[in-house]
Amino acid sequence: MRVALRRVHLWLGLTLGLLFAVIGLTGSALVFYVGIDEGLHPPSRSDAAAPAPGWGAPVWDRALATGRAAG
Repeated sequence: MRVALRRVHLWLGLTLGLLFAVIGLTGSALVFYVGIDEGLHPPSRSDAAAPAPGWGAPVWDRALATGRAAG
C-alpha cells in the first residue's frame, strides 16, 4: 500500500508540477508580451517626410517586374 501511494504521489506531483510550470511560463509571456514583441519585431523605419510616389513613377514598373519575375 505504501509503495502504491508513493507512486501515485510521484506521478501526481510530476504531472501537476509540469502543469504549473507551463502555466507560469505562459503567464510570464503574457505579462511581458509587449517587450517580447518589440524584441522579436523591431520597428521598421520609413521616411515619413518623403511623399508617396505618383502613378507615373518608375518604382511601380520595378515592382511589377519583380512580381512577375518571382511569380
